[in-house]
Amino acid sequence: MSSAPVERERYSKAPTYPDLAGKVAVVTGGSGGIGAATCRLLAANGAKVAVNGRDGAKIEAVVDAIRSTGGEALGSPQTAPTSPRSSGCASKRRKSLAQ
Repeated sequence: MSSAPVERERYSKAPTYPDLAGKVAVVTGGSGGIGAATCRLLAANGAKVAVNGRDGAKIEAVVDAIRSTGGEALGSPQTAPTSPRSSGCASKRRKSLAQ
């Protein structure tokens, strides 16, 4: 378990992109690996992040990590792209975070 100051210290060594503050980012494959790291770094730079992936538990872990450091995120488990459920997913997440 990590604390917010430790997380901030870890990400403070990463590049910063102040122009991302307040923007909305939809990250597919955000439940693990490079996608999860991308989600955390986007949030550390002030972006609102929609974490999308196939594993709901891993998505929630990424969302919780972002929120624990003061970031804004929501998660959305996703099925195959041809699923009716996936239709308009990115648009819906963007609208939800933009409010």
